[in-house]
Amino acid sequence: MKDFFVKILGEELRKLRLIHHYTQFDLAIIVNKSQSSYSLFECGKQKPTIDELYRLAAYYGLTVDDILRKCIDLDNEIFFNSLEPDYEKIEKLGYVSFTRTKIDAALASKERELLFHFNKLGTAAKDEIIAYVKFKRTL
Repeated sequence: MKDFFVKILGEELRKLRLIHHYTQFDLAIIVNKSQSSYSLFECGKQKPTIDELYRLAAYYGLTVDDILRKCIDLDNEIFFNSLEPDYEKIEKLGYVSFTRTKIDAALASKERELLFHFNKLGTAAKDEIIAYVKFKRTL
């Protein structure tokens, strides 16, 4: 299972790189590695450290969580249900607990995607989108 996750993570890192038109060399500089060492991430032969993953996420304007969530199939019923937290334990530790359904998770993902693209726009384009959304809400 661990090797499978490293392979999926590598595929996601490759997709992100291609979407943003970066080279492996560009990203190798960000994580302070050689291009050949960075390529091992994308091939799934080596996993990045938390620090390296954080640097990559920040470079893309994402969080580490955003990248890791792309590696998890939230539509997989077995996997999704196996992640159900122990709410009693969470509450005993003094944390606020909350429940997320698959629909909530999907909406959160769409919202993150929207914000990701929105943040890449210029001020004028952002203003147009805000005006459009306000207009649509009045209908």
